[in-house]
Amino acid sequence: MSKTEPTVGKFTLAEDHGRWSFVSPDGRRMFTIGVNHLGSLEDPGAAERVAAAWNVTTAELWERVTQHLTELGCNTIGYHAPDALRDRLPCFVETDFHDTSHCLPGQRFAYPDVFDPTFQTHVRNKVRETCEKHRHRKNLIGYFWTDTPRWHLDTARGERASDWVTATRRLGPDTPGKRAYVDFLRETYAGDFAALARGYRLDFQSFDDLLAYDFAYQELTWPAVRRDDQAFLARTAEELYRVTAEAFRTCDPGRLLLGERYKSHDHHDGVLRAAARYVDAISIQDGPEIGPLPGPGRHESVFDRGYFDHVHGITGKPILVCDHNISFRTEAHPVTLWHACDTPEQAAELHTAYLCDAAATPYVIGYGRCQYLSVFDPKRGLLKQGLLQEDGRPYPESNHAMSRATTRALALRKQAAEPLSSA
Repeated sequence: MSKTEPTVGKFTLAEDHGRWSFVSPDGRRMFTIGVNHLGSLEDPGAAERVAAAWNVTTAELWERVTQHLTELGCNTIGYHAPDALRDRLPCFVETDFHDTSHCLPGQRFAYPDVFDPTFQTHVRNKVRETCEKHRHRKNLIGYFWTDTPRWHLDTARGERASDWVTATRRLGPDTPGKRAYVDFLRETYAGDFAALARGYRLDFQSFDDLLAYDFAYQELTWPAVRRDDQAFLARTAEELYRVTAEAFRTCDPGRLLLGERYKSHDHHDGVLRAAARYVDAISIQDGPEIGPLPGPGRHESVFDRGYFDHVHGITGKPILVCDHNISFRTEAHPVTLWHACDTPEQAAELHTAYLCDAAATPYVIGYGRCQYLSVFDPKRGLLKQGLLQEDGRPYPESNHAMSRATTRALALRKQAAEPLSSA
């Protein structure tokens, strides 16, 4: 930050006997609750529809939305929000650095060479642009990185017919990634190429021969290959996270880094351990079976304490449930994103239970609900259901349930935090 820019207080994290929380610049402990994707209000015609439904002018809309969120008990703006709202409540900022999100179509999805200086310059430039735009915000809690990256080897191979390790080892002989992969094997086998050749069943003479080999027919299930792939995946994450974190620490020192928004279960422990060395909290978008194809979804309907305990145990970091929802089918939209209930009442019950279970977990520091304004996605054939219908009118039961759940969750969090020393 240059000397001419004002110094602003920044959000931090606090831990006391295993209980974690955000801490605002004025010293207040916070369990954050917000709604993501308010940016859909900037879609063509969206602001006008919502303003008309609420009988306000578009100039008055942002104040009315802020009031609505506050009435629901939200104390933050989630990620993907208009700048006009980010200045009204504590907020998060998101930036994607690579095209590996699980929901991207095939023609856009690609694993980058994270060892390539050109890619690393791209990351640093994006960090600098993001920080220059947002680091002045007094309400900024922290930065999210890439959304739902496809890390898990088996999931990636099943859904994308490739994975980050395979994509790297199949690079050309003069690429930084291929050289990094061969150097990794040389290090792993302590220079003993014969040991590698036995495990991989290769008919070569040296590690250098592997630079020109494209591994197109490599059997991925052999024990040595599987073990090495998981280790190199962790090294890939280490390189990516190191470059990204160093850039943020340079461009906006002291700001919280909330890391990639992992799709739950779509990672290896090695990736989590790498992240823990560079981020302040682990961000989880719960629900492994959401998108890109329509379906009822599973797992995200309940808070899986065992899974979250594992993530916390691996990393030692607090966890932010950064994106989650429970939806319900309607006559107009029988297919909805996230776990789909038959009635609004069922969805309200599950949402309340999930949020309260999350709030009662001492290392969970916040919750972000997916979607404010409902948007139909014709490519995926489903409704991304929010708190408002497509025409801007609220879903009454969803809004009542959000208010009840938020009140109950914050009360639970206050009760759980009573033994803590004052901030």
